[in-house]
Amino acid sequence: MIFYTKSNIKFNIRGTVLIVKTVLLLLMPVFLSAQPHHNVAEVSRALEFSLGPMFMIGNLNGSAISWKWGGDQSSTNRIGVSVESGLNFTDIESDRHGDTELRNYDIHLRVKADRVHYINPKSKTVFYLGYGPQLGFASGLEERLDNPVYGKVDWKSRLVEAGIGLSAGVEWFVTSSLSLAGEYSVSAMYGAEYDSSTSPSRRIRNNTRFFNFSADVVQLRIAVYFP
Repeated sequence: MIFYTKSNIKFNIRGTVLIVKTVLLLLMPVFLSAQPHHNVAEVSRALEFSLGPMFMIGNLNGSAISWKWGGDQSSTNRIGVSVESGLNFTDIESDRHGDTELRNYDIHLRVKADRVHYINPKSKTVFYLGYGPQLGFASGLEERLDNPVYGKVDWKSRLVEAGIGLSAGVEWFVTSSLSLAGEYSVSAMYGAEYDSSTSPSRRIRNNTRFFNFSADVVQLRIAVYFP
């Protein structure tokens, strides 16, 4: 037997927290302004890494890598890939009763491209604004084999999304080739999610269309610049 259900809109806002952390991070360059520096007007390419507040070594949640290039003295281009909700892999042969096997994985990635505009490009500490399109993809799979009463259950999920993102931040040049930045971002995404669950007794499919607005807390970004 196959069941189909659909819903049109789901709206999710991730609350913004750690405001004090944000303010301290933005003010940090002011207290360190006596160090030698360069600015964005003197460099053109950079490899950038970022860590979100929910970053974990085990699943890379909140991490991203980006490449910055081109533009002029007051702007640049940036494209990168971020891990939105972790890379999770589980393989459990049995529980304490020896009658359950569980194998699953979950991955959610987002490709972001934006144009970054610097407000004061010739300063050691630069403020910037960015905007651009985003594409997301998520996939999940779970295979569970319980005792003979329930049999084997397979769950699969696919998600695709597209939208636009806005960002604002402050970047401080530590040396001629290294900078630290704190960045705040928001995004609006529209997409579709497809779920299916299969067991010996029935099969269920859920197709969901959604609109998602998210506001993230500040990310710490580290950029390595090249001449």
